[in-house]
Amino acid sequence: PEIAAEVAAYVAYVTPVQGAQEAMADIDPSQVNNPAIFPSESDWTKLKQFRILTPEEDNRYSTAFQRALGL
Repeated sequence: PEIAAEVAAYVAYVTPVQGAQEAMADIDPSQVNNPAIFPSESDWTKLKQFRILTPEEDNRYSTAFQRALGL
């Protein structure tokens, strides 16, 4: 939970790790009640997940992204 809280504090992105919200109190107390990182139970029911890419799609998108970055 501590590592998940550290990552969430840095990226300000939701973490599903149990205990991360409690750990956040020691890392960045201002983020403990941030709904972008720790959605409420009712917010969780509204969240959607994108489908998982096939290996071919993942490779194609990764290649295009690297090209866009000039790498």
